[in-house]
Amino acid sequence: QQHHQQQHHHQQQHQQQRPMMPPVGMPGLPMHPGMMMGGPSRPMMPVPGGVPMHGASNPVMQTREVPMQRPSMGVAGPPMPGPRGMPMQGPPPQRAPPAYQQASTVNLAQRLRALDLADKVQPQLAPQLQFTKQFSGRCMFKEEIDTILWMQSKPLRQNHPYLEDYYYQAFLDKHHGHLNKGTFAPESVRELAPTEKMAAESVAFVKLDGLGRVAFSNIRRPRPLMDLSLGSNGDDANTNTTAEGGAKAASKHKRLDQEPAVAVRVMIEDCMALILDVEDVDRIFVASGGKNIENEDKLKQRRVLLVEGLAVSLKLSEKPLRAASESDKLFLRLLAHIKGRVLARRCLRIITPPKEMGAVPPNCRVLWALLRQLGVVFKTSSIPKTDTEVINGLSRLAEGMMAAIDDLSPHALSDAMSALSIGADGVSFFAPGENAADTDRKPWMCDVIGALLKRGTDLSLHDTVSKTSDNDHSNAWSQGVADMYDELMALIHSEDVDPKSIPVPLIGQHVIKHLSEARKEKLQKRLIELGV
Repeated sequence: QQHHQQQHHHQQQHQQQRPMMPPVGMPGLPMHPGMMMGGPSRPMMPVPGGVPMHGASNPVMQTREVPMQRPSMGVAGPPMPGPRGMPMQGPPPQRAPPAYQQASTVNLAQRLRALDLADKVQPQLAPQLQFTKQFSGRCMFKEEIDTILWMQSKPLRQNHPYLEDYYYQAFLDKHHGHLNKGTFAPESVRELAPTEKMAAESVAFVKLDGLGRVAFSNIRRPRPLMDLSLGSNGDDANTNTTAEGGAKAASKHKRLDQEPAVAVRVMIEDCMALILDVEDVDRIFVASGGKNIENEDKLKQRRVLLVEGLAVSLKLSEKPLRAASESDKLFLRLLAHIKGRVLARRCLRIITPPKEMGAVPPNCRVLWALLRQLGVVFKTSSIPKTDTEVINGLSRLAEGMMAAIDDLSPHALSDAMSALSIGADGVSFFAPGENAADTDRKPWMCDVIGALLKRGTDLSLHDTVSKTSDNDHSNAWSQGVADMYDELMALIHSEDVDPKSIPVPLIGQHVIKHLSEARKEKLQKRLIELGV
């Protein structure tokens, strides 16, 4: 009996030292860390309902250990028991998880992420494409998208990208700030002249059991659509003529490339091919970054000859002021077409060679022709206000002229001023439907003249107007400013002049700086009379 009393006494002391765990779900009572089995990485929860074991050395509430389950997001579970075994009404109270549970969640998340990323290891040999916008999806990582894009673009780059993928490389060079200027260049220049045609190759067709033929695709040559070749007698091969009328029809028949409308387009395409050859030479120097190039002198000479051949094809004068026997009719005829205006913009881009090429004189014959015919090209009376395509095309042409003027040297700028001719017949300094009061105006004739005078101010050529100088370009600049002043005064002294059509911003910001005091007073007096 005394032994049983001592044993009972020891059990009571042990029970006081180890407190009883409350049932799961009681609010405000955290789980005791002593009930954790297996360390903090695998927490265990006691399950209530244990029955005391009589006769055992430790009659404490018996528990069984089960792993803790992470609650699923968005799925409602069974109601949690209350303090006395009754289900609790409403959602369970929100409380922060214990520290050991947070550490367990972090460790588990790190393991899962490591296992997930281990399955998505990219091959080191696959290059990573660089995009300005980082693409990502719900089911794919950015690395996976980059690899798929690389796999799709690899078959297109079996040879040099400048030949196989020219359009995409040109897109990157134009719209992404010359991102690929170090690689966007040909390996060698084309030796075939633009007017020469490549030898006709045999066309392979797909073997089909049916009507018609399907040609294999070729990235270097478009597939043939129809045959427009002429017969041996000069007649169309598909036209049946009698023997009596055959000779008469043959005499009236013309080749397709001899038609006036088609001849203009053929000439534009040949000039475009010359410009492409010039751009190939420029890109070789840009890609070199100023380093030595093999056959450098030959490439420079080739560029000079190509630009000169372009000006000769357009029949442009070799001097800023054309002679009496020369004319710009062919050039004006090309400018009447949309492609002709695009050709003029492309010609303006290759006037000045790149700085990596060194000292190569520019060829400004196209710019001179545009300045000589400035009043004709931007004549507003011949352009309807509803023809937005022509207006936008001429506006872009004015922007191209302004960009070309900003790169001119003092000597070339003086020649450009000598070639400037405003004209007096139906001249309009602003786009159709616009005037000097409009703040948001399209670039037009007024802006081209302003860019020319502004470039002269930046090069300090306006100081030579009131001083005598022996330099040829200074004298040419002064004479060009005097001619422009006379044409401007003749325009504002006409009887039917509209005050809104007078280029007041041009006169106030640029023209005044290049005039003498006497001419300034005379011009300002006339503007006051008109109420401008």
